[in-house]
Amino acid sequence: MIGATRYIAGVEIQRQTTLSADISKLQQSISSNKRLSAASDDPKAAARIADIRQNQSDNAVWLRNTTTGAGIAKAADTALSSLSTMLQRAKELVIAGANDTNANVDRAQIATELRSIAGEITALSQTKDSNGQALFPTGDPILIPVSAGRSIAATTSAKTLFGTVPTEHGDRSMAEILTDAAAALEAGPNDDIPYTDSLGNTTDADCEPLVMTRAQALTYSVATVNAADDHAVAAHTDQGLRAQRFDDTKDLLTSGTDDLKIERSSLEDTDLTQAVSEYQAKSLALQAAQTIFAQSHKSTLFDLLG
Repeated sequence: MIGATRYIAGVEIQRQTTLSADISKLQQSISSNKRLSAASDDPKAAARIADIRQNQSDNAVWLRNTTTGAGIAKAADTALSSLSTMLQRAKELVIAGANDTNANVDRAQIATELRSIAGEITALSQTKDSNGQALFPTGDPILIPVSAGRSIAATTSAKTLFGTVPTEHGDRSMAEILTDAAAALEAGPNDDIPYTDSLGNTTDADCEPLVMTRAQALTYSVATVNAADDHAVAAHTDQGLRAQRFDDTKDLLTSGTDDLKIERSSLEDTDLTQAVSEYQAKSLALQAAQTIFAQSHKSTLFDLLG
């Protein structure tokens, strides 16, 4: 009889100990607002939380990269807007200078302004971004990682943009096009103006210099400045697409980050309503068990033997 009573008492004490531990765990969960205090509490949820945590870390890096890339792309877009304005002015000047019927045109003044625009374009090609790096790099643009397995270049290279305008005589830089136009405007009516063909030759098959008349040079200049403007417009369109890709990627990352945050919260955070209710229920159960246990064990050893 005594052994059985001791066994029952031991079982009850263990049950109350377990209840007390559960209550303590619930209290900690409520105060910290974290459902899991150890991976063993819910191994499956803990594993998923670890995956989400890594994804959130990756997304944070990609979002920073995307923000940086979007800023560079925007700066490049602004620069290309300035370039278009310069080339529009250059077109007006060259067309006015090439018009032989316009006796009031001061070709020397136009040539000076064209050289000034050429200098501004050269300076624009050397613009720095907010990090102090070349906005239009001399080599290949750096690819910015924006998601797993995907990278985007924020701008094009300086050579592609400013140095490879296709013309009748091969690729020319924008600065060369404008300085050549200035030289044509400054030439006399009967002057021969040397040029380089599309293969880089400065002489013909008879080793005679390749030359144009001033009229030919001015016609060529009008065409090449138009080509430079078309080239800039195409580059501006491409730049807009780059900027849009950064914006779209940023939206996707932001949405994905929000989804991960919600999922992690559902796995990791405490459901306060449920936790408080369970805490109260177990606290009442423990109090009742302790009261009953105390009352049922008031008898002394002599009472049990008697």
